[in-house]
Amino acid sequence: MEIKNIESLIKLLNESDLTVLEVQEGDLRIRIEKKKDVVIKQQSEYVSNGNMDTRAIAEVEEIGHKVISPLVGNFYASISPSEPPFVKVGQAVTEGQVICIVEAMKVMNEIVAPVSGVVRVINAQNGAVVEFGQVLLVIE
Repeated sequence: MEIKNIESLIKLLNESDLTVLEVQEGDLRIRIEKKKDVVIKQQSEYVSNGNMDTRAIAEVEEIGHKVISPLVGNFYASISPSEPPFVKVGQAVTEGQVICIVEAMKVMNEIVAPVSGVVRVINAQNGAVVEFGQVLLVIE
């Protein structure tokens, strides 16, 4: 099986609701699995003495598509400091819509939504350095 065929299978799996894809061609058997993303929310809990105690409560939920930084650079939520951010948590986005910018070596790289959906998590702060492969946003 050629690499381009394997890449096509991976793309097919990522674009579907499937979590496992198995293909057999002669003696060659390929199994590709997609893991679900999980986020742990923090929640404040009131304790008997009247103080607020911040504890991580294991409230786990499955979330959608991760938008990964394609390079190292500075994350920007808007085109300029005086402009509103491209997206906010809870906002609906469409595939191809600009959702943030990663600046590297004075080049502003627009990051677009790979899928349509609702922004559930923004995982970078405006102006902060992001790494290659870092999750920037999650779209459900």
